[in-house]
Parts: sequence; C-alpha cells; structure tokens
Amino acid sequence: MNATLAVALFVCSAAAPETDLDQLLHDYFLAPDQGKQHKLQGEILATDGLTPGKLAESIRRLELWDSQPTGEMKVVLQLGKDKSTEKLVWLSVPHDYDPNERWPLIIALHHAGGDARWTMDYTLGLLKDRASEFIIAAPLWIGATSFVAEGQRPRIRGLGFTSATESVNQPRLLVRKLRHRFHIDSNRVYLVGYSLGASNTWMGAVMHADCFAGIAPISHVMQIFESHIFYPELLPNLRNTWILFSWGEKDINNAKGEVSSTGGIAGRSRKMAKTIRELGLKRFKTFEMPGVGHQGVIPLEEDFLKLVDRRRRSYPKRIRQTFRLADQSEAYWIAADSLNGEPLSEGGRLQIRIRPGEATDAAKRRVITESIGRIEARCKGQKITLRSHRVPRVVLRLSDDLLDLDKKVRILRGKKEVFNGRIKRDPEVMLREAARGWDFDRLPVARVVVPVAGRVEFGYPSDKKDRSKNAKKPKVRKKSRKAKTKRARD
Repeated sequence: MNATLAVALFVCSAAAPETDLDQLLHDYFLAPDQGKQHKLQGEILATDGLTPGKLAESIRRLELWDSQPTGEMKVVLQLGKDKSTEKLVWLSVPHDYDPNERWPLIIALHHAGGDARWTMDYTLGLLKDRASEFIIAAPLWIGATSFVAEGQRPRIRGLGFTSATESVNQPRLLVRKLRHRFHIDSNRVYLVGYSLGASNTWMGAVMHADCFAGIAPISHVMQIFESHIFYPELLPNLRNTWILFSWGEKDINNAKGEVSSTGGIAGRSRKMAKTIRELGLKRFKTFEMPGVGHQGVIPLEEDFLKLVDRRRRSYPKRIRQTFRLADQSEAYWIAADSLNGEPLSEGGRLQIRIRPGEATDAAKRRVITESIGRIEARCKGQKITLRSHRVPRVVLRLSDDLLDLDKKVRILRGKKEVFNGRIKRDPEVMLREAARGWDFDRLPVARVVVPVAGRVEFGYPSDKKDRSKNAKKPKVRKKSRKAKTKRARD
C-alpha cells in the first residue's frame, strides 16, 4: 500500500464517526415523536469519544432547514400541540434567504386594531435599505383574546402578567416555532410594537427577556394594574436587554379624546422612563418625538438601526427574574422548577387584609410582593450567589461561557455555601436543552438543581426518580403457611 492511499484511508476512517454523529443529530432534531427522539438520544450519547465540545460543533453545523418561499406572505403557525394554539402570522422573508446561513429576526406586534400587516410594513419602513437583512414576523392577536360572536373581531386585552399561561408564553413559543422554520440567529432576535403592541412588547420582554437582544416599544407604556408597585418589581428583568422607547410629545389625550389629567401616554411614558433610570438599567434610550401625538411616531433611524445590530447576552453575569408561575421563570441560565404557596391569582384579583395601622397602598405592595416569585443570580469569578423568594429549588444551566468548569465552582444561596467543587460537563444536558428550544447559540453543558435545603443535584434528577418509580419490582415468593409456622417456632 503506498503512502498516499494510506493517508486517504486514514482520513476517511477518522471522518466516519463525525459523519455518523451529524446524521444521528439531524434525525434527532427532526424526529416525528418523543419515542423516536429518545431512542436516538441514547445512540448519540453512546457515540465513542463524545464530548460536549464535539457535540456543540456538530449541532452548529447541522443543516436542518429547508428552502422557504420568499417575499411577503401569510402563514398559520401552531404554537402548541393542539389546533387552538394556531396563530396567523404575516411574514417578510428576504428574497436571498439561504437556509444555510443564520438570519436575524424581528417580531412586530400590532396595535389594538389588529392590523398585523400594517405593523410589518411599518417595521420594513423603519429598516429602510436594510430590510433585506431581516426576517420579519407580525403575528395577529398576541395576548389574551375573547370572541364576542362567531365571525366578529375578538376583544383584545393584550399580554398581562396575570394572564393564563397559554397567553403569557406566546412570545417564547412563537420564537421557538420560527426557529424550526427558519435558520435564526438566536442572538439577534428583536421585539417591536406600536400602541397596544408596545405594551405587549414590554410585557413579552419582561416575561421572556432571554429570547430578545433588544426591544422597541413605541407609543405606549407597559399596561399593568398597580404599576407603581409592579414597575420596580418587573422592569429589572430587562437588565440585560437593549431598550429603545419612543413616544409622541402631544400624546396627551385619554380614551375619550380629552386632555388627560395625568398627561396621557406621553406623561405615563416619561414617568416610566424615570423609573427605569432610577432602577439603574444601563441599556436604555428614549426618544420623545416633538409635535406628534399617538399616531405617526417614528424612532430616530440611527437609534433603531443601532438597536437591531445589538447582540443578546447569552450568559449575563447578573440576572433578576420576577414571575407569577414557575413555568414563567426561565431567564438565561436560571429557572425555578416550582413555587411555594399560592401564586398571585389569575386576572390580578387581590384579596387584601389591611393590618392595623397599615396604609392601603402599603397593604397592596405587601400582598403583591409576597405573592410573586423571584430569583436573583450573580456570577463573579467562580462563585455563583443565589437569592430567591418562594422558590424551593433553583435550576442552573451552566456553560464555560459563564465560568470555567475545569475549576471548582462555589454556589451560595444567600450567605450559605451549598456547593464547592467541580461540576462535570454533561453532553445529555446540551442535547436535551438544544432540542427543547432550538436555541443553538446558547448550549449549556451542565444542569444543577440547588434546593433551599438538602443536597445539590446534577443532570435531571426528577427523571431518575420517575424511572425508579416505574422500574419493575422483583417478585417476592410468598411463603407457605407451613414455612411461616416453622419460622414462628424457630
């Protein structure tokens, strides 16, 4: 055998396992059901020489996406498992869309009139010559809706902090659905909204900040009851999100068209902006458009184009996430797997018992802050410090982008050290998290569950418990009456 042939055979044999892994991963992500996916997961994890680094490289070079129609079109996307989750979405897809390249995404939310096409065109106008660089998705009726009668336009209430989960989670589910359809750059996803769409932009970002690099709410504040209490609680969720907030100087009328005693949306916007600055959010800029009312507000071109060039912080060093339910707690690399006690009621109905000598406003603040969940996480060097409210178990999804997993990691809950040691990289964590959200730009390599009391757990301990519960118990032979009598005599 000559040397050239030997080298060629060596190269082919060395490439084969990598090719096999790529094919297994391709089939895994496109598996038609969970059973098939679980079987493929076992085969992937059994691959010889598999490491998290090799797995990440293979995931990021996958070609999972088909060619798509380009231009402007309407599509129906099913966000959940059943038909009731269908959402009509206007799309603008660049004519040179290539599924082998990663594309930035803008989600544009419409005003109360329900005209998603107008919002898409408005966003195209903001982008001007750069519109061909972005996929734009304008969904119809994000938020809570109720239908008065068949064939009539629904009554739109928008996204609310205390809305039902199927409403609250729509922005995250929409991003995930679009990741399946298009090759999205998950570090460059933006949320834009006008009027009611601006309120939905605020709330969607507060709930799902880790999905968005930046937001552009235009001509409205975040609408929420008891805003003077909720703003300081919820807005720190946006610590790592770029914000461009625009409104009209003359937007001073109320719903009846009369001059508002509170200054209208312009007055409320100034007040909200003041609160944001007092909270110390650094990635925040405002623009009050002179001489303009509620209609016709256009952010400054330079500011908007700078916003859509921003990139998401995948693993920020400092996070605060306030939420109503545990399944609304996901933020970057933290989450809660449960919530202690009863949550703030759906719809925001407060049952307040005023204590002796307590002011009404103070009682409201107490009830609200006691009823919601909160996690604060900070990573400094190799130390992670956690503080939480009503969260018995904090889930961490860690990466070498956050800290060095070759070294010891200290984890504190409050001032108490609950772990100090090495955390093993686990390819299963990367694989399962990638399949869950199709966020291939954030691939954690370790999952750590940190309880208030008890041992820190790694990987998916709940799965192990479930498997042990379902395991077949060994058969115990029943002893005969004769044997029992003999044993009693002995």
